[in-house]
Amino acid sequence: MTTLHHILNQELGIFKSFSSWKNLTSGSIACVTDSAMVPHWNAVYPVQSTYQFTCNEIKEAEAFYKQHGQQGHLLLTGQQWKNHSVVEEEYFYLDAQLESQNSQQLFNIQPTDNIERFCDIVQTAFEFDAITHALFLKKMTLYSTNENNIFWLLSHEGSECGCITSFQTVSGAQFLFNFGVLPEYQQRGLGTSILKKVLTSIDLPIYIYSPNMAMRTKTLPKVGFISAGMVYTVPLSEYYKVQSR
Repeated sequence: MTTLHHILNQELGIFKSFSSWKNLTSGSIACVTDSAMVPHWNAVYPVQSTYQFTCNEIKEAEAFYKQHGQQGHLLLTGQQWKNHSVVEEEYFYLDAQLESQNSQQLFNIQPTDNIERFCDIVQTAFEFDAITHALFLKKMTLYSTNENNIFWLLSHEGSECGCITSFQTVSGAQFLFNFGVLPEYQQRGLGTSILKKVLTSIDLPIYIYSPNMAMRTKTLPKVGFISAGMVYTVPLSEYYKVQSR
């Protein structure tokens, strides 16, 4: 059975290849980047999914993030953290192959080696600021050196309008990131079409997470993804406050 903690460990293996990171006393891993825009990029992955951090561990993590000029977070499971999180994301897995789609499409989905263009599409889809975009371009350029990492672009009538990446984990699974469709092309079913194309082109198992409610309740289940559970990104200061009550 695929567990939430297993998926988090697969994700951590990818993030550690780029992010600065520190192995905390407990065995949990703190990752940090130069951008504060995405809290998930500056977060501690717990040694166990239900792990309870001690005050000393929180102080250890806070010192690490302060050194890098960032506010740290914890990736926590458990409904009790919902109201204390800055973002909640649901993790999914797919372990059964989809049938290949041969129907005629009005759009094109192809791998690309134009990383700058790919990052421009992501910046527009996710509204990254300039600092985050520069960091993201640096990160994606590094990831593109691994031939098992694939960058996909969606085009419609010659105009690029969507994107997604599939990155290989240390165990050989695939993790999907950066899944987006430009605002003017949304509500056309293009997101589902991107997934169907990519899912029939890469090996199983496949993992993905999303903060978007429509993605979590409609798009991902529609193409066969199974929920592994919720992860709440909670600021270190908020966790310390709650645990001190």
